[in-house]
Amino acid sequence: VCPSHIPLVDFYRHAKAVLRNQQQEKVKAEQARKRHEFRDARILREKEEKARKLAAKRAALKAKEAQKKEAGATAGEESPDKDDKRAAIAAAIARTKAKKAKLQQEITPQSTEAGQQQ
Repeated sequence: VCPSHIPLVDFYRHAKAVLRNQQQEKVKAEQARKRHEFRDARILREKEEKARKLAAKRAALKAKEAQKKEAGATAGEESPDKDDKRAAIAAAIARTKAKKAKLQQEITPQSTEAGQQQ
């Protein structure tokens, strides 16, 4: 066989193309592996962060409940502000009752006078 009739250039091109494709697939596989590892690390980090936030919220809630219990324990000792508010509310209720009674008295004599005039 004459070497000039053997398509050596075609064989070399084909072999180089195969090697190039293998190299590209290897690079793509490496990139996919890195993306997957990064995703797994991100998911794990987010879970840990959520757990830390939840623990912080629970601690804050327990602290708030403890403060409420302390405030409840000292609630037996009425503060002056609460006494002032209660006195103001009682005075307002008394004024309202007095106004209603006055209006009722004004309405009642007028209707009896109207009945007497007829």
